[in-house]
Amino acid sequence: MVLNQWLDLYIQIIAIMNKKLVFHTLILTIFISSFNGFSKNAKTPNHSLSITTTNTYGLSLSTYISFVSDFEHTDQSHSIFRNITFCPSSSNTVNVDPGTCGAVVTSILPMTNIVGGSMVLITPLGDGDTFPVGTTLVTYEEHDATNTSTGNTCTFDVTVLDNEAPITPTLTPLTVGCTGTLITPTTTDTCAGTIIGTTTDTLAFSEGGSSIINWTFDDGNGNSISVPQTYNYNDTTDPIIPTLSDITEQCELTTITPPTTTDACSGTITGTLQRFPITTKEQPS
Repeated sequence: MVLNQWLDLYIQIIAIMNKKLVFHTLILTIFISSFNGFSKNAKTPNHSLSITTTNTYGLSLSTYISFVSDFEHTDQSHSIFRNITFCPSSSNTVNVDPGTCGAVVTSILPMTNIVGGSMVLITPLGDGDTFPVGTTLVTYEEHDATNTSTGNTCTFDVTVLDNEAPITPTLTPLTVGCTGTLITPTTTDTCAGTIIGTTTDTLAFSEGGSSIINWTFDDGNGNSISVPQTYNYNDTTDPIIPTLSDITEQCELTTITPPTTTDACSGTITGTLQRFPITTKEQPS
């Protein structure tokens, strides 16, 4: 029976070889089938030659010839041609968890369809870990059921954004004289720690007046706040006491050059005398 089947097959091939077109079709089909078989995974259907030419027995050649990739005859669970079925993209971007400088990132565990296989983390951080602010590279390696690496890896980025602004400080009003200077305030931030305020505003002393100074606190991660602070002006510093020499005149002093002194706010101050002339009978009070 087997010998008869082989004989029929031989007759079919001879018949095809007598027809150049069909022969070329056979060669092309073999080439395409072999190429596709070794480039597809184990789930690819077997390829069979479909030729309607029949022999004297009324049987088609496809009844006897099919093209099956060698690797498909092995255990499919160990096929090296299997792909990782899920690998996260590098667009894994999340915000920090409230009140922290990082985020617990989940749902980024790659998957493999190797029976008994697994995806093994080979970088410090992976699915379910707390990632710091910034971009972190994550790599998993595919292992088979014997925990042997298949050489396939899944690599992607996880980016954590700091979207929380610094804590808004309470800035109390300050009172300064004309020589007063700005006192730089600070605040805190979960990621940046202590932040020193900055401003482009300046003091403009005017007795009894005030100025609003706007302080900016920037955490360096794109989050900043602006907080106003009031500066009140009040000159409480006396002018400098000058050293005045004695003046001696005969009988009466009718004129005098007013002395001067300086003041931090007013600059040069000219002294005044309440009354003239001053005689020998009077002494200035």
